Amino acid sequence: MKRNVYLEGELGEKFGSVREMHAENIVDVMNCLSANFEDFFPYYTECYDKGIVFAWKINNTTILSPNEISLPLGEGDMIVTPVPVGASKLGDALKLVAGVLLTVFAPPIGAYFGMSSMGVAALGMGGKFLGNKGLQDLLSKDPAQDPNQDSTYVFSGSDQAISEVDPIPICYGRLRVPGRVISFQVANEDQTIYHKAVKRTR
Repeated sequence: MKRNVYLEGELGEKFGSVREMHAENIVDVMNCLSANFEDFFPYYTECYDKGIVFAWKINNTTILSPNEISLPLGEGDMIVTPVPVGASKLGDALKLVAGVLLTVFAPPIGAYFGMSSMGVAALGMGGKFLGNKGLQDLLSKDPAQDPNQDSTYVFSGSDQAISEVDPIPICYGRLRVPGRVISFQVANEDQTIYHKAVKRTR
């Protein structure tokens, strides 16, 4: 199937922003680019070393499953964008796809660089590691969103013990409201721990 493939960012600057090619899937696009540009594989491996992966979009839908890299994607233009790997679920899915792609293309990349069989195997293992890392991060729970996470005060100092948004009243009723802590400090001097708290009372 003939389609337009839009290469964005540095990828487009190196290999052209728009390419028309017969490509059913991502593997066909990779094969076409590597066949027409001898420096594509060096650029691809350089991106891998820098922690940059390719985001693949078909009809404005990002491909997030490695099962789709060799399946027919249907009609529509494709957009390929180099993106840095970030700590997000989208980034984890892109790492998974990139790891599978690197594993699939380890033999031709190794042949381009004249690698031995051990080098090709190591490159494939790198792709598997990246894919497994993306899958592990994708399935793991984000601790920042865990409502049952216990608070710790071991290394965080007083920032969790005192809320910055607590109001500081300027007027109190007699013996109805205690003082509000506005400053707290822990110091260790001569093996003696001193606690210093400043309260504001009215």
